[in-house]
Amino acid sequence: MAGVRGGRCGSVRARERRGGAVALDLTTGAFRWRVSAGPDAVDHVVPAASGHVLATGRPGLLLLVDDTGRPRERRLVDQQISGLRVSTPGVLLVAGKGSLLAVDAATPSA
Repeated sequence: MAGVRGGRCGSVRARERRGGAVALDLTTGAFRWRVSAGPDAVDHVVPAASGHVLATGRPGLLLLVDDTGRPRERRLVDQQISGLRVSTPGVLLVAGKGSLLAVDAATPSA
């Protein structure tokens, strides 16, 4: 696993090498949920107001999942995505090919 991040409610989220994310209980290590974003998932799973955001490089896609791992929203981005980070609470930075976008974490669209 790569891109490990602490989560709300005593869980940890981590990007999987196969593309996607898994959430584990911090206390017991028990599996909570898994979501697939495909083999071209970028390096981090980041917190959002209503869950977590994953991204894929090609095609550029932002995927919002809730705290149970259920996909809530998908948004296509008109360019390749190479990275995803939290800038400030509520704002995500989406690195694209030759660009950097600021995105509202509550409704991730670019």
